[in-house]
Amino acid sequence: MDPVNGPYGAVKAGEGNWLGSLAGTTFADLYSGSDYAYYPLMNSANSAAKVFPANAYNSPSTEFLFLPNTWKVNEKISAAYVKADFSGESVRGDIGVRVVKTDVSSSGYSWTGDWVAASINMVGGYSLLADLVEPGRNGDWGVSYGALKHSYTDVLPNINLVFDVSADSLIRFSAARVMSRPDYVNIANQQSVNIPTRTGTRGNPFLDPVRANQFDIGYEWYFNPSSLIAFTFFHKDIQGSVLNSVTREMAFDEINNEQVEVTITEPKNGLGGRVQGVEVSYQQAFGDFGLITNYTYTDAKSEQERDAVNNPGSGLIAGNSRHMANLTGYFENDVFSARLSYNYRTEFFNGVGEFGNEVYTDAFGQLDASLTYNFSETISFVVEAVNLLDEDLYQYHIDKARPASLYKNGRRFTAGVNIRF
Repeated sequence: MDPVNGPYGAVKAGEGNWLGSLAGTTFADLYSGSDYAYYPLMNSANSAAKVFPANAYNSPSTEFLFLPNTWKVNEKISAAYVKADFSGESVRGDIGVRVVKTDVSSSGYSWTGDWVAASINMVGGYSLLADLVEPGRNGDWGVSYGALKHSYTDVLPNINLVFDVSADSLIRFSAARVMSRPDYVNIANQQSVNIPTRTGTRGNPFLDPVRANQFDIGYEWYFNPSSLIAFTFFHKDIQGSVLNSVTREMAFDEINNEQVEVTITEPKNGLGGRVQGVEVSYQQAFGDFGLITNYTYTDAKSEQERDAVNNPGSGLIAGNSRHMANLTGYFENDVFSARLSYNYRTEFFNGVGEFGNEVYTDAFGQLDASLTYNFSETISFVVEAVNLLDEDLYQYHIDKARPASLYKNGRRFTAGVNIRF
């Protein structure tokens, strides 16, 4: 029984039996106007008004905020420094100090429950849709926008000394306290959760910079013009290395409409570590030809206890390859120059990836070349080739059999003109 028109099949005066004329009829024909629609939602105007709020038409570019990735970091840096140069009969150098104050304000959104439903509800007029995404909230996801503030001050002294041992040899010494501020994404006031993988990440606005006391001492012997042999020992004492702390928390699974346990990874300052090693350099010219080579051995040790499960990245020093080497052969005169260089480094720890896994970069070598032709003292033509052997950059998770990413950068060629004024 049709509550409006009586028994099914009854035809209004002046109308035919529409069931018999459906051939070739589109769905649009059935809701094309209020005079012909038997049911309210078959009326295009009525159905649109119920499904979409008025402001969807009035403001079709309504902004939908991706709450987990909507954040802002303001960093204000104030610095003052003083420096003095000095020289004597067989020694010269400089000494100075830099004072740096950093003020950080990290702003972002916080909410309870499902962020998609919270974002929909923020648009206005979509409360019905928001309740469908996460029922039972009654339009309240507790969305708020706030800023967390953090400040720190560093005093950074440094000294550089050169001792002339003889007419063709010298000793260099330098020492300094240095600092490296955290990446913005690490201090963002934000949290992102991936329900299918049961993982998530959170920024830490109270993260301090990585600080270090470092020194190096080297011996250089210039045994011929444009020729050098050098040995350098370096040491760096690192404080507050950034590692990733793992906690287990509850998050809302909108697909299954339930709370589930997820693993949240958050950067924190750890204990630090030390990096030290030796560098050997050799350079010599043979007429217009020449050779430049360098080898570095680095030993790195973290003071943090190794716990790859609960604290990914702990016990490791990021960016450290045990062996690095480069070899360059060149030809150079007043008109033409050519260089062929090969750089190589062994595997190293990259950091913690998006899903809280440790990421390593495999050993990598690259062959580059450059050619320069000088038309005059001010104009030269340059051709450069990068990665001539078409090497790929491979990254993996702890085990080389577990790939993380593969970068196929290909060979790259550039040409240009340099003009010097």
